[in-house]
Amino acid sequence: MKKILASIFSVLLAFGVSSFAYTPFVYATTCDAGTPVGSTCVVILTSGAGIGNQTWTVPADFVSATDQIACIGSGGSGLTGGVTGAGGPGGGGGAYASSTGITLSGTATYAIGATATSTGETLATEQSRVTFFNGAASSTASVTCDWGGKGIVQAGGLAGSTAFSIGTTKYAGGAGGNGGAVSTKTFGGGGGGGGSGGPVGAGQIGGGGGPNSAVALGGAGGGGADGGSSTSGGTQLSGAGGAGGQGTAGTGSGAGGSATGPTAGTNGTSGTGGGGGGGGASSTTGSTGGNGACDTKLDGSTVGGCAGGGSGGEGSGAGFTSGAGGTYGGGGAGGSFGGSSAGTGGTGGQGVIIIIYTPSGGGGGGFISGLHMMFKWLWNI
Repeated sequence: MKKILASIFSVLLAFGVSSFAYTPFVYATTCDAGTPVGSTCVVILTSGAGIGNQTWTVPADFVSATDQIACIGSGGSGLTGGVTGAGGPGGGGGAYASSTGITLSGTATYAIGATATSTGETLATEQSRVTFFNGAASSTASVTCDWGGKGIVQAGGLAGSTAFSIGTTKYAGGAGGNGGAVSTKTFGGGGGGGGSGGPVGAGQIGGGGGPNSAVALGGAGGGGADGGSSTSGGTQLSGAGGAGGQGTAGTGSGAGGSATGPTAGTNGTSGTGGGGGGGGASSTTGSTGGNGACDTKLDGSTVGGCAGGGSGGEGSGAGFTSGAGGTYGGGGAGGSFGGSSAGTGGTGGQGVIIIIYTPSGGGGGGFISGLHMMFKWLWNI
């Protein structure tokens, strides 16, 4: 048997199998929970936003020493325009927090926050909005992410704060942009939504709505997400909409709509964390605002910090719908006000939790190492 195996191995080498020693052949990582990404397992928790405490079963292959657990808090929704003749303010962006090496076994209690749709705060509403992991309450959890608030009258919604978040790394969200100043004029500009924090940095503030005016006003842009080279949303005082803030890498902002037409604000570019553009407006009509986009800095493919939505533009006689915040933690834009009717504020994004761990005994290897193990086993038969 040994002579036969030696001959086979010599033939394989003669045909160039040795070249495979430099060609990686990594065995597929298998995960008892989540999705394999390289040599890690990635679990994303999004369901049940606002319902309170839930439980996650810790998988058998979970290794506490290798884990990273992060969250983004929910973003606030924008306020509908028309309060005492003003444009509505934007909602604040949710905060980011993360920790590593959290010891888990059995089950872990968590909660996914829902967007703030009202300005009142009770124990019940606070519990439905906060996002946390591994604790019976947000105050005792291993990781907690504060939520962004809904705007009040004209003041932009408060940003998710690091002071009310828990983790070894924390970044605040961006506040919502203020609504247009109160007056007796016809048009009121809505504020842009704030961007969420993320693993790179803090979210940016939404653009402020223009003061009430006798002429049409374009909507303000949403704030960019997740620090880096992100920027705040643009403010406009004329018919053109403000541009959305740039995303994490300094790109991806939604364009503000034109006063000619007028045209709607565009969405932030997917995968960048760019803010939605404000809608354009003319003397006769307005247009909708763009939605905020998310980057992919949390898992490399789908989940990351999310930007704020852009406000709709105000035209004669009607307000137009404002853009929604990005899926996870982006603040919704405030609604426009057009004299006889008000535009609806954009919806904020919910919270999210992501768990990344290296499974026990998972991944690694190569063609030659695998071949060596096979021959070693046969050699000893």
